[in-house]
Amino acid sequence: MRRRNIFPDPTSTGILKAVANAGTALDYAQSDGKRWVRATTTDIGNNQNYGQYSLTGSKIPPAGAYRVGLLVHAEGGDGMARGYVRNNDGTYTPYGSVTIPEGRTVDVLYTCKVPEECLEMLIRICPAGVKGATMMMTNVTIESAETHDLASGGGFQASSPQAPRHTDLEAGDRR
Repeated sequence: MRRRNIFPDPTSTGILKAVANAGTALDYAQSDGKRWVRATTTDIGNNQNYGQYSLTGSKIPPAGAYRVGLLVHAEGGDGMARGYVRNNDGTYTPYGSVTIPEGRTVDVLYTCKVPEECLEMLIRICPAGVKGATMMMTNVTIESAETHDLASGGGFQASSPQAPRHTDLEAGDRR
């Protein structure tokens, strides 16, 4: 199977606009040869500050299992990387949440189940609740769980006479 990233703007070029809630400013930053979406806490309110990509309509992958990956970085305090799907009844189901330690860059990989008649898929970064704290994301991927697992060595891989599986086991060895 051929691997394919179905996220519309993996390198944050601005083709797909990220959005933020009140109290969060969004911009784009260039660092380490990558373009990042950066969310900065400008005001602390009752809700968590965030910047996110929102996939709706034809941008939502078909129902099924996916691996959602992104590269994230936090400054000014621990941040969060989160993901949600909005079901056809309007409720949100989280598919992942990871704390990103302050000063660290982390590769995040979630398993996401997109339901039938999904209304929205969110990929969100949440900077710390400290004025001036930032959270950045880039290299966003959405890939079929099946093709991702095969390409990364997970799942069942059968051998064949053309591609036999090599093992160093001796007769009688058990591991």
